[in-house]
Amino acid sequence: PGPPPPPPPRSSHPTQQQQQQKLIRYHDTLAWREEFGVADVMKDFGGGFGGYDPSSKVGALRQAGTGIGPWTFTRSPVSPAARLGQRLAFFGKLAKPDGPADGAPVFVWRLGVCDFGGVKREDLIHELTRAFVSSLEDLLQAGRAASWRLKRLVRGRLIIDARGIGLGYLGHIPVTKQITSMGKAYFPETTATATIVHAPWAFAKLFAVIRPMLTPLMRRKVCILGGDFAAG
Repeated sequence: PGPPPPPPPRSSHPTQQQQQQKLIRYHDTLAWREEFGVADVMKDFGGGFGGYDPSSKVGALRQAGTGIGPWTFTRSPVSPAARLGQRLAFFGKLAKPDGPADGAPVFVWRLGVCDFGGVKREDLIHELTRAFVSSLEDLLQAGRAASWRLKRLVRGRLIIDARGIGLGYLGHIPVTKQITSMGKAYFPETTATATIVHAPWAFAKLFAVIRPMLTPLMRRKVCILGGDFAAG
């Protein structure tokens, strides 16, 4: 007998099961946003929403035909809990980045500056998590506004500054994972790339521990550079 016939070509269109799974995740996300209180979080951490409707379940909704306006959120914590969460934060957004050329928002994480041990010891995980969610929502809505303006999909760029991270950080990975877990679950595919700069030699060992937490697509986005990254 001859060789087996080639497998049928894979369709680029999602199957009915895949569509159903996406629909379930969508409704799960809406339910989580309402339960977590994303609207209240955003109002607690700043203002200047432009056309953003923080009271809606999905955020930047407009009346029919008006489209999505510019994202003008300004971070200015209101409550004492929000101000505390912001002081603990290891993340932020570049106000006016020189690039990238596609208009993508650029966010920076500086894990080495956060006292994760103190956060856990003083039971401040909830405050830091709320601050982190406000940053994720900022990233999501900035990308949506840029996508609408440029008429193409625009996702953010994430830069992780690894200065100050050593093997001792291994003990803080459970806390970090607890704080950042909703990013993977409820803010998927909001970033196009993740570039790690100032990576010390120990970071390769740390990344081997962190790597299983990432999806295959997320792993392909990661680029690790040392302290001489600016040289190209």
